[in-house]
Amino acid sequence: MVLGDSYDFSVILDVVDKWNQKDSYSFYNGILTFYIGGIAFPHEMVNATLGCEVSNLVDQFSQVPVNKKLFDMKKEEAFLEIYHNIYQEDIDIDNDYRYDMTPFCFVDNDCYVFAVSDGQRVRFLASVLEYRQEEGLHGLDNIEVAEAYISVDDMAELISKLKTQLQIFINENRRFDTK
Repeated sequence: MVLGDSYDFSVILDVVDKWNQKDSYSFYNGILTFYIGGIAFPHEMVNATLGCEVSNLVDQFSQVPVNKKLFDMKKEEAFLEIYHNIYQEDIDIDNDYRYDMTPFCFVDNDCYVFAVSDGQRVRFLASVLEYRQEEGLHGLDNIEVAEAYISVDDMAELISKLKTQLQIFINENRRFDTK
């Protein structure tokens, strides 16, 4: 199922029957991909537990913060500013996860998605980062950042469609529980 416009911003999700136990779909293992500016994130297919991921996306997408300064920055600068606010080097400073729209299954592939609003539009920023194991951190030099803009109305419609899909998961799971 494609939710949104894949040339701007879309969420693609689908349950893969072979990845689930027959007659028990509590996890709804399947595919979850974002298209941001026509680019797929993550760049490879990952197994997502859609019941959990969709619920989190509804929560995250419903609370995109308004920050005109971040919204107007160059995409690489905005991405790095948000990244550093989320992943603080100073343990005495609280991490700021408000802009983080990254599904859990993306993080294992070093794929990060952030969003910020100006009150009229929502700007998505995404990048696949290189993890430098010897240093224990991501390389942030010369990163490639994809971006997309959608209206707050389109965002509300996307959230509504995600809620509908979540309700389908819940109803299907109840059907299996009654057997």
